[in-house]
Amino acid sequence: MPALLAWKEAGFLSSTMKAMLLPLAVILLGMISAEDGKAGSCPNVDMPIPPLGLCTNTCSMDSQCPSNKKCCRNGCGYMTCSTPRP
Repeated sequence: MPALLAWKEAGFLSSTMKAMLLPLAVILLGMISAEDGKAGSCPNVDMPIPPLGLCTNTCSMDSQCPSNKKCCRNGCGYMTCSTPRP
């Protein structure tokens, strides 16, 4: 442990971690967005009062939705699986 603390005090650990984490984060974000892009776009939500029961998150990304459905905003600030527009 003393060696780790010495590295941290010298700034070695933080600069090394930044140099390694930035490219890793870029790669991971690219992989997530590539896997998660289903065809189509989310439908427009034009409802003054959302229907009961929809004000919860049922997904956070397209891959959590069945078949061709996309994870879209549902009108009250949450996400739900929806049939996409072409």
